[in-house]
Amino acid sequence: MKKDVFASLKERGITPIQLKEAIYEILVAIDPTERLSYLLTVDDVAERLCLHPDTVRRYCREGKIRAFKLDGGREWRIKPMDYVDFLEAKMPTPDERIINILRKRQEARERVAQRRANVGV
Repeated sequence: MKKDVFASLKERGITPIQLKEAIYEILVAIDPTERLSYLLTVDDVAERLCLHPDTVRRYCREGKIRAFKLDGGREWRIKPMDYVDFLEAKMPTPDERIINILRKRQEARERVAQRRANVGV
């Protein structure tokens, strides 16, 4: 039965992350104390941010993302609100990312042109 449900969701274009988020919203609507019990894994955050899990682990160690380890375990856990705080504070908007990429490309082109001019002189 479980496979049938997931196959049905996949046909509808619903990812497991979207399903988790929907379930979380329903639980919070029913009981606001559930907000504390839902924790994100490093893999969840990495997938959402399009980052490697090792990068997210480093952010956790460095304190860039507020996180903790359960019962002295190995894996980090992130509260959803801490994830949102990280997004609001640290992550550039898509427009800022594009501007940064274009600026870096332009700087690289200028460096190449400068080197070519120096070689030609």
